[in-house]
Amino acid sequence: MDVREERLMQELEAEREWRVRELRNIKLLYKEIDSELRKEDFSVSYLRMIIPMIYAHWEGFVVQSYKIVFEFINKMELSTSEVTPKILTYANNHSYNYLKGKHSFRQKCEFTKKFLDILNKNIKIEGKIETDSNLKYEVLERLLDLFDIDANKFKGYRAKLNELVNIRNSIAHGENGYILSFEDIERNISFITESIDELLVEEVNFIVEKRFAVAQ
Repeated sequence: MDVREERLMQELEAEREWRVRELRNIKLLYKEIDSELRKEDFSVSYLRMIIPMIYAHWEGFVVQSYKIVFEFINKMELSTSEVTPKILTYANNHSYNYLKGKHSFRQKCEFTKKFLDILNKNIKIEGKIETDSNLKYEVLERLLDLFDIDANKFKGYRAKLNELVNIRNSIAHGENGYILSFEDIERNISFITESIDELLVEEVNFIVEKRFAVAQ
């Protein structure tokens, strides 16, 4: 692992650390509320509030860690011929929107010219990381594929992750049908922390093994 790769790992670990620390504090704060106030209404409300926060840290880590990896690739100043088709396509994803619908021959020529300009420049990955604001397993699967990460490593989290997203959506839309226990919160924090750790390891492997680059 060279200096740049070590720096990348440190950035990813820092992104993980503050989130895991906050998730840990969420549990400690609940214990304070429960022991000090001893009012069930407060406990129930607090537990319901925690779910969107847990989800926010999950989506937040995925988005920010991908941005860190993309910035690492950008700094390498690679040509379009040096990166994999997946990375090249993702970096220029917006360009393909031009192909929607019918086009005249002149418009097709214009697109070809613009695309050749892109191919003659170094790769630069920009823009929003698409999570559909609902980072279920199926959305995660698409993002994992970009880094050639085996989605089977995360399959054990599929049901839990999709359930977390569904409960978060219900709470965010003002529904109060879910009665959560502290054990439910602990389980969700535990599996999200495990998911974050697993993703961090896979992202570092993606960089160290240079899976973003075309084999020479």
